[in-house]
Amino acid sequence: MEPQKKYTIILADDDFDDAEFFESVLADVAPQIKFVHVEDGRDLLRLTQTLAPDVVFLDINMPRVDGWQCLKQLRESEAGERLPIFMYSTSSHARDQQLSADLGASGFITKPSEIKVLRQVLTDITKKIIDGDGAAV
Repeated sequence: MEPQKKYTIILADDDFDDAEFFESVLADVAPQIKFVHVEDGRDLLRLTQTLAPDVVFLDINMPRVDGWQCLKQLRESEAGERLPIFMYSTSSHARDQQLSADLGASGFITKPSEIKVLRQVLTDITKKIIDGDGAAV
């Protein structure tokens, strides 16, 4: 029997409450997916040199290297050019959504305050990863 593929989602976010909420919901909807949390874009860029995640969620406002800088650098790297990367922010401004698209994000998600909304978002994304349709995430 073939070993089961391990999937990894990285969340770069300096808000520990948001990260804990995200991790809890992800563990509920897709317990087979490994969750990795980093505090900022600098840590994420370092980590992706040794770990190939299946999806990345990036907060915009983080210390040292913010989400925009991190997205730009990931998209310029070989490892990050096809990686599904979602901006994950409290912002709902159209200009942030447009900048996210301009910089090559796979999508823009305004952080939901309701668990059922985050559950649906993560269910949709993780289903595509597990079904082998990660490129369409």
